[in-house]
Amino acid sequence: MKLITEMRRSEKAITDRSEIERILKKALVGYMGLSRDDLPYVIPVNFLYLNGKIYVHCALEGKKLQYIEKNPNVCFLVNEPVKRLGTSCGDAVNYHSVMAFGKARFTRDPDITRLRKLGAKYYECTEYGHEKFKGTGMIEIRIEEVSAKRGYS
Repeated sequence: MKLITEMRRSEKAITDRSEIERILKKALVGYMGLSRDDLPYVIPVNFLYLNGKIYVHCALEGKKLQYIEKNPNVCFLVNEPVKRLGTSCGDAVNYHSVMAFGKARFTRDPDITRLRKLGAKYYECTEYGHEKFKGTGMIEIRIEEVSAKRGYS
């Protein structure tokens, strides 16, 4: 995973990989950006970050999969705590964000261990077996590049 650190406001860049991974592990909602035939599509998703990859559970058909089939390139964004801070010029917004770029791949037969870990992240029952997950697919995003930044401290 290549770290992108060039940005207009370089003082906001987060370059510590462990901090970037902490943000990816902690964030509860990710925004998956897809594109096909010059049509963008962004959708909020529950996800699991594990070993340099992002996992999203999904149905076995639908718009996300149609887009991925046409174009596997993905932009995935997470943003964590947004907090207003008072400054001498008024309010400012504090945040940490990670933007990951990579390739998505869909599987109809996802790894049950990853599905359970994803459920555990959201405090859902993790004792389900293969029968309960029937009809559930998984999108795996292999992160190729990542960029992270912070708002005001």
